[in-house]
Amino acid sequence: MPSLYTFALVGASLAGNFVSAAAFAAAGANAR
Repeated sequence: MPSLYTFALVGASLAGNFVSAAAFAAAGANAR
Protein backbone atom coordinates (compact mmCIF):
# COMPACT_ATOMS: atom_id res chain seq x y z
CA MET A 1 0.00 0.00 0.00
CA PRO A 2 1.76 3.16 -1.21
CA SER A 3 -0.51 5.42 0.86
CA LEU A 4 0.34 3.59 4.08
CA TYR A 5 4.05 3.70 3.20
CA THR A 6 3.84 7.44 2.50
CA PHE A 7 1.96 8.00 5.77
CA ALA A 8 4.69 6.10 7.65
CA LEU A 9 7.39 8.15 5.91
CA VAL A 10 5.70 11.46 6.76
CA GLY A 11 5.10 10.32 10.34
CA ALA A 12 8.75 9.36 10.77
CA SER A 13 9.85 12.69 9.29
CA LEU A 14 7.59 14.67 11.63
CA ALA A 15 8.76 12.62 14.61
CA GLY A 16 12.40 13.24 13.63
CA ASN A 17 11.76 16.97 13.30
CA PHE A 18 10.04 17.05 16.70
CA VAL A 19 12.93 15.19 18.37
CA SER A 20 15.45 17.50 16.69
CA ALA A 21 13.55 20.61 17.81
CA ALA A 22 13.25 19.25 21.36
CA ALA A 23 16.98 18.50 21.50
CA PHE A 24 17.77 21.99 20.13
CA ALA A 25 15.50 23.61 22.75
CA ALA A 26 17.09 21.53 25.51
CA ALA A 27 20.57 22.55 24.33
CA GLY A 28 19.51 26.21 24.28
CA ALA A 29 18.08 25.99 27.81
CA ASN A 30 21.23 24.22 28.99
CA ALA A 31 23.46 26.90 27.41
CA ARG A 32 21.61 29.52 29.45
